Amino acid sequence: MSKSYFAMLTAFQALLLFVSPAFGQSSDQAGSVESIRYFVPGLSAAEAEKLAADGNIETTYEKQVETRFAPRFSGIDRIQQDLSQIKLVYGIEALYRVPIPESIRTNPDSWKILYNISRSISTLKGIEYYSASRQRMRIFYLKSHAIPNPKSREALPDPLVSSVPENSTVYAFQEDSSFGSYVMQVNYNVGPTPSDPNYLLMSLTNLTTMYYSIIPIIDPKNFRMHLAIVPHGNMLYIYGNSGVDTFTIGFLKDHINKSFTNRLKAISDWYVAQMNAKARELGN
Repeated sequence: MSKSYFAMLTAFQALLLFVSPAFGQSSDQAGSVESIRYFVPGLSAAEAEKLAADGNIETTYEKQVETRFAPRFSGIDRIQQDLSQIKLVYGIEALYRVPIPESIRTNPDSWKILYNISRSISTLKGIEYYSASRQRMRIFYLKSHAIPNPKSREALPDPLVSSVPENSTVYAFQEDSSFGSYVMQVNYNVGPTPSDPNYLLMSLTNLTTMYYSIIPIIDPKNFRMHLAIVPHGNMLYIYGNSGVDTFTIGFLKDHINKSFTNRLKAISDWYVAQMNAKARELGN
């Protein structure tokens, strides 16, 4: 057979790998290193093996935005552009890979279900994370609820929707065990379009100063966190990327770095827990 035939066959196989339906069967189902590396092209073979075995990989970076762990989705430019607006001192990039419960994957309202999970802001209250400094689990968010505007503290119900918009903004008041109370702006984007989506992006920006004890350490709009929900076959890829502009003095540097690493993992774990709870509610 000619070389051109083999080239066409290889291209055709790659095309099949990429265009498999978002909520149906796909080559990612088996979790092969090859299929994972195609969907997440920045991964090394060793990183893809770890993701297949452990379901997560993470890394830290400084000064320059890193998106090497990003899966194939059309919203990655939004993350890069947003993080480039601040003077990055510290960043963390992480990728999680978990099964989508069948009752959600096969549901005709699957995107609305995934979208409303991300808007269930009140359910963040009480989630826990592992504190390396204290060597025990610790409550992360002491308070978390939607508010009408950045100056209000009035608690609103979770802003769930009956239809998924392309873009939306929610304001949230939160108090956590590391940085006290603050207001977050949470932007949502579903793309490329709500009628034909391949990702949901949840982007958080602090609108008020964040403190460590009585020390102001993060000025307004200098903390950014992005969580992208990207279904692929029967698996859900959760891509997180967070950056912060803050000062780095002695012991505070390690504390801040660990805190934001824990923060990204805790929010990803929260999303998965809420998805699985919803699946049980639906009968799976």
